[in-house]
Amino acid sequence: MKLAAILTVLLGALGILGAMNEWGAASQHAGAYLLAIVLGVAASLLLVGAGVAILRQKNQAARLAVALSLVCFVAARLLFPWMSIFLQLIGFVVPVGLLIALYWPRKSSRLGAA
Repeated sequence: MKLAAILTVLLGALGILGAMNEWGAASQHAGAYLLAIVLGVAASLLLVGAGVAILRQKNQAARLAVALSLVCFVAARLLFPWMSIFLQLIGFVVPVGLLIALYWPRKSSRLGAA
Protein backbone atom coordinates (compact mmCIF):
# COMPACT_ATOMS: atom_id res chain seq x y z
CA MET A 1 0.00 0.00 0.00
CA LYS A 2 2.98 2.29 0.47
CA LEU A 3 3.62 2.36 -3.27
CA ALA A 4 -0.07 3.04 -3.94
CA ALA A 5 -0.01 5.91 -1.44
CA ILE A 6 3.06 7.49 -3.05
CA LEU A 7 1.54 7.16 -6.52
CA THR A 8 -1.71 8.66 -5.25
CA VAL A 9 0.11 11.70 -3.88
CA LEU A 10 2.04 12.16 -7.14
CA LEU A 11 -1.04 11.74 -9.33
CA GLY A 12 -3.02 14.12 -7.11
CA ALA A 13 -0.27 16.71 -7.50
CA LEU A 14 -0.34 16.14 -11.26
CA GLY A 15 -4.11 16.68 -11.23
CA ILE A 16 -3.61 19.99 -9.40
CA LEU A 17 -1.03 21.09 -11.97
CA GLY A 18 -3.34 20.12 -14.83
CA ALA A 19 -6.21 22.10 -13.33
CA MET A 20 -3.95 25.09 -12.77
CA ASN A 21 -2.98 24.89 -16.44
CA GLU A 22 -6.66 25.21 -17.31
CA TRP A 23 -7.00 28.21 -15.01
CA GLY A 24 -5.61 30.49 -17.73
CA ALA A 25 -8.43 29.55 -20.07
CA ALA A 26 -10.95 29.90 -17.25
CA SER A 27 -10.00 33.53 -16.73
CA GLN A 28 -11.68 34.31 -20.04
CA HIS A 29 -14.85 32.45 -19.08
CA ALA A 30 -16.95 32.50 -15.97
CA GLY A 31 -19.50 30.38 -14.24
CA ALA A 32 -19.59 26.63 -14.74
CA TYR A 33 -16.09 26.37 -16.26
CA LEU A 34 -14.48 28.09 -13.30
CA LEU A 35 -16.50 26.03 -10.82
CA ALA A 36 -15.49 22.80 -12.61
CA ILE A 37 -11.82 23.74 -12.28
CA VAL A 38 -12.25 24.51 -8.58
CA LEU A 39 -13.93 21.11 -8.12
CA GLY A 40 -11.06 19.46 -10.00
CA VAL A 41 -8.50 21.09 -7.73
CA ALA A 42 -10.50 20.08 -4.65
CA ALA A 43 -10.68 16.49 -5.89
CA SER A 44 -6.94 16.41 -6.53
CA LEU A 45 -6.26 17.82 -3.07
CA LEU A 46 -8.47 15.08 -1.64
CA LEU A 47 -6.40 12.50 -3.55
CA VAL A 48 -3.23 13.92 -2.03
CA GLY A 49 -4.86 13.77 1.40
CA ALA A 50 -5.92 10.17 0.78
CA GLY A 51 -2.35 9.25 -0.12
CA VAL A 52 -1.07 10.81 3.08
CA ALA A 53 -3.78 9.00 5.08
CA ILE A 54 -2.76 5.69 3.53
CA LEU A 55 0.88 6.37 4.41
CA ARG A 56 -0.17 7.04 8.00
CA GLN A 57 -2.28 3.84 7.92
CA LYS A 58 -5.55 5.63 8.59
CA ASN A 59 -7.72 3.64 6.20
CA GLN A 60 -11.05 5.10 7.30
CA ALA A 61 -9.89 8.65 6.54
CA ALA A 62 -8.39 7.48 3.25
CA ARG A 63 -11.66 5.84 2.20
CA LEU A 64 -13.60 9.01 2.94
CA ALA A 65 -11.12 11.21 1.07
CA VAL A 66 -11.08 8.91 -1.96
CA ALA A 67 -14.88 8.70 -2.07
CA LEU A 68 -15.20 12.50 -1.83
CA SER A 69 -12.54 12.89 -4.51
CA LEU A 70 -14.50 10.64 -6.84
CA VAL A 71 -17.67 12.64 -6.17
CA CYS A 72 -15.86 15.92 -6.89
CA PHE A 73 -14.40 14.58 -10.16
CA VAL A 74 -17.80 13.33 -11.30
CA ALA A 75 -19.42 16.66 -10.41
CA ALA A 76 -16.69 18.59 -12.24
CA ARG A 77 -17.04 16.36 -15.30
CA LEU A 78 -20.83 16.72 -15.37
CA LEU A 79 -20.68 20.46 -14.76
CA PHE A 80 -18.28 21.27 -17.57
CA PRO A 81 -16.35 18.69 -19.63
CA TRP A 82 -12.94 20.35 -19.43
CA MET A 83 -10.72 17.44 -18.37
CA SER A 84 -8.19 15.80 -20.64
CA ILE A 85 -8.17 12.04 -21.05
CA PHE A 86 -5.22 11.66 -18.67
CA LEU A 87 -6.88 13.75 -15.96
CA GLN A 88 -10.06 11.73 -16.39
CA LEU A 89 -8.06 8.56 -15.81
CA ILE A 90 -6.56 10.09 -12.69
CA GLY A 91 -9.94 11.30 -11.53
CA PHE A 92 -11.93 8.14 -12.09
CA VAL A 93 -9.63 5.11 -12.25
CA VAL A 94 -7.31 5.98 -9.34
CA PRO A 95 -10.11 6.54 -6.78
CA VAL A 96 -12.00 3.41 -7.85
CA GLY A 97 -8.81 1.36 -7.71
CA LEU A 98 -7.95 2.74 -4.29
CA LEU A 99 -11.44 2.05 -2.96
CA ILE A 100 -11.16 -1.54 -4.15
CA ALA A 101 -7.70 -1.87 -2.58
CA LEU A 102 -8.82 -0.33 0.71
CA TYR A 103 -11.87 -2.58 1.02
CA TRP A 104 -10.15 -5.75 -0.23
CA PRO A 105 -9.59 -8.19 2.65
CA ARG A 106 -5.89 -8.75 3.28
CA LYS A 107 -4.37 -12.06 4.09
CA SER A 108 -1.33 -12.07 6.31
CA SER A 109 1.91 -12.97 4.61
CA ARG A 110 3.66 -16.10 5.75
CA LEU A 111 7.02 -14.91 4.52
CA GLY A 112 7.68 -12.63 7.48
CA ALA A 113 6.15 -14.94 10.08
CA ALA A 114 9.24 -17.11 10.48
